[in-house]
Amino acid sequence: MEVTGIGQRIKAERTRQGLDRTRLAEVAGVDANQLWKIEDGRVPNPRAATVAKIAAALGCPAAVLMGEEAPTPLTPLQKRALGLLENIPQRRIGEWFAFAGRLMGEDMEAAEDFLMGMTRAAS
Repeated sequence: MEVTGIGQRIKAERTRQGLDRTRLAEVAGVDANQLWKIEDGRVPNPRAATVAKIAAALGCPAAVLMGEEAPTPLTPLQKRALGLLENIPQRRIGEWFAFAGRLMGEDMEAAEDFLMGMTRAAS
C-alpha cells in the first residue's frame, strides 16, 4: 500500500519507531484524539504548528511527514534512545528530546552515557 497522505506518513513513521499513538501525542503535546483524526485522514490538512510538534516528537523533519522528502533510517543509537524513552519519567521528557535532537553530531559514547544516566535516574 502506498503511503500518500500526511496522516498515513505520521502513522508509518510512528509505527516504524515503535511508538503507540497515545505516547506520541503525549510527547508531542497534542491531543490524542486530534492525532487519531489526523492519522485516520479526518483532518487532511493539519495546522503547521501541529505538524511541527509531531515531527519534533518523532525526531524527523516536518518535510518528511508532508511527503516532501524521504525518511532516513534510524541509527543504532537512535533505536536505543527510543527504547530508553519508555523508562524516562514524564518530567524529564523535554530534556531527553532536547538532547535527542542533537544526537546526529554528538559523540556516540557521550550520548550513550547520557541516555543511560537518564534511565538510571528514572529507576
